Amino acid sequence: MEVNRLLIREYRAEDRTVLAHIYQQSRVKTFYWLDISAYGFEDFDRDTKEEKILVALLNGEVAGFLSIWMPDNFIHHLYIHPGFVNKGIGKALLNVAIKLFDSPLRLKCLERNENAIAFYLSQGWIVQGEGVDANGAYLELTNPT
Repeated sequence: MEVNRLLIREYRAEDRTVLAHIYQQSRVKTFYWLDISAYGFEDFDRDTKEEKILVALLNGEVAGFLSIWMPDNFIHHLYIHPGFVNKGIGKALLNVAIKLFDSPLRLKCLERNENAIAFYLSQGWIVQGEGVDANGAYLELTNPT
């Protein structure tokens, strides 16, 4: 019998290696239409510098993370290990973030990332704007208050 025990906790230094792998693997799989040849293991440190990171563990195994840029209440990253997708981990990370940090929270999601947009909308997030950056068109979303 499988017991799904989900724990959300703050980042610890020993999480770094596995989170860097999750970050790289997830981006390669998700952003297949972008030039992913430059993605590297060290990107995690650079891209989460000075951000608050929440880590999800399922049955004691690191399954994903959420990072937030606190000055702007901006969720910068939400990545789940490909082997742990569709197990409620993203939802749990968002719910904990909403409880811990000032609301409303914001995030950007590339329009071509249709699975992520569908996920955020299913969680009640609201489209507040749109834009274009070097990676393409994106939507700006905020959590329901």
